[in-house]
Amino acid sequence: MFMGSVPHPVSFPRADDGFGFAWNWEGQRFTPVYEARVKYIFNAISLFPDWTAAIEFEGSEDGEVIVAYHNELGFWRYLIPIEDPSTHEWVDEMIAKDKAFGVTCEGPDTEATVFIQGMPYPRDGLMAYLDEFFKEALQVHEQ
Repeated sequence: MFMGSVPHPVSFPRADDGFGFAWNWEGQRFTPVYEARVKYIFNAISLFPDWTAAIEFEGSEDGEVIVAYHNELGFWRYLIPIEDPSTHEWVDEMIAKDKAFGVTCEGPDTEATVFIQGMPYPRDGLMAYLDEFFKEALQVHEQ
């Protein structure tokens, strides 16, 4: 996939794509814990109706990243450098804060569920991060 195209569906756990790894460590791409983290982020993004998650830069020197695509306006934003091991602790802390508050993103959004922007969530969790990120992305795009 290249930036500018519409994101392709991703199913979890993903199959090894044959590209190399930016880092070799016990939590690298395609391990169960890594895939669970990426799936959780994808599910969280799906709760924002105008955005779709995708993975870019697989097999690159800097590692794969999670990007977000605005469905209506057709633009991408670089979201989380997920293959970077230093990012995992930060992402896991945000997910834990959401879960401790009762927010969960274990399953993708469906027609039976609606994300309400006013739903309560902790200010330092993943949902707050995504909400702020998407607001800023729209402001930058409008400029």
